[in-house]
Amino acid sequence: LLGGDASYEADPAIASRLHEALLLLSTSGSAKGYSGEDLEVQTLRTSTQEVPMLVVPGVLGSHDAAALIRMADEGGLWKVSQKMEVAGSSGRRTSASAQLDSLRVLFSPAVMRVRTWVASAFGVPDSHVESLQMVRYYKGQQYTR
Repeated sequence: LLGGDASYEADPAIASRLHEALLLLSTSGSAKGYSGEDLEVQTLRTSTQEVPMLVVPGVLGSHDAAALIRMADEGGLWKVSQKMEVAGSSGRRTSASAQLDSLRVLFSPAVMRVRTWVASAFGVPDSHVESLQMVRYYKGQQYTR
């Protein structure tokens, strides 16, 4: 883990269900959107990842995307991304990120729709869904390891 040991252990049953859901989404190539539409699931892997990264284009509607960005903008939540120094790493981060975890935004309709979709797609309770994190890139910015 980056940053040291985890302060808690995952419930084995939840971790198993999450892993199974991740593999199912990865191999099936499709998922239901939060409006019930079929969405393509793209699986990305790099040589440094143990678990695939799933990309689901279209899962977030333009209205919700605008609401999430507005919350981060109006709340002053954007922070310059920090690069953790790792021996032998030459990566660079010039992006900004916003954590949507304050009570002011946590129960907003847009955040709740995304959290509900994630919980449903992965078969876990909402309480097991981490707070949303957004990353913003302007032209020429990058995030590398």
